Amino acid sequence: MKKVLYGVLIILLLMVVWYKFIYLPKTTYQTVHLEQKDVKQEIFATGIVDSEIIYQISSNSTGKITNIFVKEGDRVKSGQVLAIIDGVDLKEKIEEDKYNIAKVHSTKASILNKIEEAKAKYTLANTQLKRYEKLHKDAFVSDIEYDNIKLSLVIADASLKALENDKITLDNELNRLDAVSKGTKEKLKNLILLAPSDGILVQKEIEIGDTAVIGKVLFKIVNPKDIWIKGYIDEAISDSLKVGQDATIFLRSKGDETVDGFVKKIDLVSDPITNEREIGVKFKNIPKQFFLNEQAEVMVVTKTFKNTFLSDRKNIVTYENKVGLWLLKENKALFTPIKILTYMANTSTVAVEGNLKIDDVIIIPEENKKELFNGANVNI
Repeated sequence: MKKVLYGVLIILLLMVVWYKFIYLPKTTYQTVHLEQKDVKQEIFATGIVDSEIIYQISSNSTGKITNIFVKEGDRVKSGQVLAIIDGVDLKEKIEEDKYNIAKVHSTKASILNKIEEAKAKYTLANTQLKRYEKLHKDAFVSDIEYDNIKLSLVIADASLKALENDKITLDNELNRLDAVSKGTKEKLKNLILLAPSDGILVQKEIEIGDTAVIGKVLFKIVNPKDIWIKGYIDEAISDSLKVGQDATIFLRSKGDETVDGFVKKIDLVSDPITNEREIGVKFKNIPKQFFLNEQAEVMVVTKTFKNTFLSDRKNIVTYENKVGLWLLKENKALFTPIKILTYMANTSTVAVEGNLKIDDVIIIPEENKKELFNGANVNI
């Protein structure tokens, strides 16, 4: 009898131990109440301070820099002279062109006088031929005299045509020399480097005495109104981003201070390596001071959800191929499907919607606990 009693006691003790140290820990869960508030769907992008347009000034001629009138950081006006390239050779060429053009004009004037003389000789020879035709017909002049008169007309005509051809040749030469002269003068203009726009000179790559090479960028100018943030966002979250949306800009140099902006551009092509899309975010107010390539961050609110429920990501599970939360109902587990609206930036909080109420209690699932199912007993 004692053995039976001891056996029962041992079994009861084992049941108590199992219940207290195995069953209870496996079925006891922590819980949390649902939160509810307005949630902003935000997209964050990292980038740098850049310019939508950067004016690059280069030379169309090769030569030494004789004068520079600006330095980095200067504000310049459109059309302002930045630098001058040595143009001694071109100035000599312009004088040479002038001399050649004047010489051809002088020759042309002489040809025009000769043409007038040739026209007079041709007219006279033609008049004489008509008179001699009648005299020859009436046998008052010999065949030799008549032939000489006809030859005089032929010679006068040939001389006139030769002079007119010379005039055409001189006109062509004048056109050629004028074109050369205009080209030389245009090259001389190119030796004066001008600012193409109002702005700030952000880069100077030349000094007095250096040689300017055709195509080499010598100056860079940025207009403050063109300053923006060139940012990059993951294409996976870019669908809700739209041109014109308001943005908040964080500049590294300003600490926690923010600047208002808006989305100006969204690139149509993503980077195939980083899977990022480039965006341009303009400042609403033109910055008085800026630093190109400064690190920046951009936050864009793409949507606001009113009175939305919040949950930690770790509370969201998949059950029977559905995403949802385990709710505690009369000490039993009840799976409730949800829809994830947005992920809160830099936190583990998620905005969700579903058949939920503000007083609902969420069961926090744990891997080392007993697997939950609808109707499972839950201790808290």
